[in-house]
Amino acid sequence: MASNQKKFAKKQEIQTNSKSGKSQTPTREKTKTLIFTGHLNASSYLEEILKAFKLASTKRSNIKLVIIGDGYKKNAYQKMAKRLNINAEFLGYISNQEVVADHIARSNACVVYYPKTLGNKYRCSMKLREYLAMGKPAACNDFGDLKRFKKYTYMSKTGNIEAFSDQILKALFNPDKRELLGMFYVRKNLSWDSIIDKMLKRIENA
Repeated sequence: MASNQKKFAKKQEIQTNSKSGKSQTPTREKTKTLIFTGHLNASSYLEEILKAFKLASTKRSNIKLVIIGDGYKKNAYQKMAKRLNINAEFLGYISNQEVVADHIARSNACVVYYPKTLGNKYRCSMKLREYLAMGKPAACNDFGDLKRFKKYTYMSKTGNIEAFSDQILKALFNPDKRELLGMFYVRKNLSWDSIIDKMLKRIENA
């Protein structure tokens, strides 16, 4: 009886695929990549993104943050990432825009954050427009120009870092295709070609 129990336990431990005949082992979940691009200065607000990423990392360990850009705050941000013990990679400044676009294309989601300041109230986010133009899921907050893209992004309340971290995870793991609507909107209404066409039509009709 003991011998049969051992054999049964062994069969349970090593499950065999009846078709291939190969033993099935648990597969490691693929790492999801979140990307930030921009100057690493006072207006990048990477502190909020690093804090939110830390919270997200406590819920899902298989995530990585990639930062493309340089600036006088780069060293401080690197130290903060190390202190938070998060999986973050700083690639520095990349002059070749095709390489930058390739990094964005290969990422799973992108991120931008605007704290509530007077400057950010009137600031336009070219980064968010670029992310959406490429059809990428983008996590952001609901302040200033960013609110314009509420229907197309994974947006949280400004100042709520925990909610922001939840939206980061949603963009990484459960995107619902709203970013594709954002891609259509940006390409149709905010590309230089569409803007020039609208200006020419206004001049013709003046």
